[in-house]
Amino acid sequence: MRGQWKRTAIFALGGAWLAVSILAVTIGVRAEEQALESEAEAALATSGLDVELVGFEGRDAVVAGAEVDRERTESTLIAVRGVRAVRWVSDEPVVAAATTTTAIANTSSTSSTTTTTRADPSLAALTATLDQGHLTVTGVLPDAEAAGRLGAVVELVYAPFLDNGVVVDPEVAAAAWVERSANVVAVLPILSTASVTLEGDAAVVTGLAPTEERRAKFVGAVAAAVGPDVEIRDDVVVTGLGPPIVEANVTPEGIAYLSGVVPSKEIADMLRGTMVGIYGADRLVDELTVSNEVDATFSLFRLPVVFPLFAPIPEWQLRIEDDVITGALRGGATFASGSAELTPELVGLLDIAAGILLRNPTLGLLIEGHTDNVGSESANQRLSERRAGNAAAYLVAAGIDEARLTAVGYGETQPIADNTTAEGRARNRRVDFGFGPGPTGGR
Repeated sequence: MRGQWKRTAIFALGGAWLAVSILAVTIGVRAEEQALESEAEAALATSGLDVELVGFEGRDAVVAGAEVDRERTESTLIAVRGVRAVRWVSDEPVVAAATTTTAIANTSSTSSTTTTTRADPSLAALTATLDQGHLTVTGVLPDAEAAGRLGAVVELVYAPFLDNGVVVDPEVAAAAWVERSANVVAVLPILSTASVTLEGDAAVVTGLAPTEERRAKFVGAVAAAVGPDVEIRDDVVVTGLGPPIVEANVTPEGIAYLSGVVPSKEIADMLRGTMVGIYGADRLVDELTVSNEVDATFSLFRLPVVFPLFAPIPEWQLRIEDDVITGALRGGATFASGSAELTPELVGLLDIAAGILLRNPTLGLLIEGHTDNVGSESANQRLSERRAGNAAAYLVAAGIDEARLTAVGYGETQPIADNTTAEGRARNRRVDFGFGPGPTGGR
């Protein structure tokens, strides 16, 4: 792979995250489903299991077959990498990827249950509401495939704060927006609080926008998602609130610093509680303040999911401002001396990176390989390149498009610890990660 980036991780979450192409999310989900389907069919054939049908809704296998060993079939499919669950086709209505979870400890944010009020029960209908980082989506769709795409995308964007109660009823009349329903729900985080109700050829959008520009962006995104045949009523209110700011820094000594301004004590307590849970109260330097003049953006509620991902990394920095997060991640696992073989600890870090990339389909990743100073400079340069290349190969095998990855070796030139000690040399035998927008070119 070619090219070099500044060692800065840019996480496009919330409104800025949704500058991504929603189409890319949907295409990516379908590509993942097709890959899982191929692997599942191969596994079943190898096991001598002849089912009538195997397909996927997100990572859930949907299987049909009356005369088949269900127990063996389920165990075979669950053993396929990436498969989450197995469901058997029945005569009952299909529930699309329903997920119900509770908020992380220390958050008092709540979300009331939203029901879809249908003026005409013969029409397809959908209501999606985002409140305090929690999505509730209900409705009736005529197409199981569209409902499956919707379920996969909402889980990708909103899990674990998600209640999905969409059902499939082939008897309801189709609407122009049904095939694009996943796109509609994916744009909600442009606002802190937002709701879209669809029925027939009409849509009602409500919510709280900090600025007129953000209101127009949200309404425009909904209009693009539903298509030209749907009439939109805009009831979004502009609040005039400013953007929140959160900074989190963790030193190699394990001291965590948290600062910035957020809109409520509940959100502040949620972020503090997450950091205390990882690092302990005695290692948290807390300078976070509260102001009712800033907005409760979607990404604030994602931080309790993001912070634990970085817990294995000894040094990292993140800054969030108006739904854009920047930062740096250094170290976190080590190679054996002179080796480019991935250790279990390194595989764990790569799984974290893969999860971030899968949930942010327009992010690219810079992978930096490093060595200690044992051996010649030229040998260490080659070794660092192999380390970065092996990490990239692992991510490609995990389903990440190689065009999103750039692998660079820095040899022994960028130590983060003292090379005169065994512990320091071990820390220097590492890979560092930098996330940024867009593909980075192939190898």
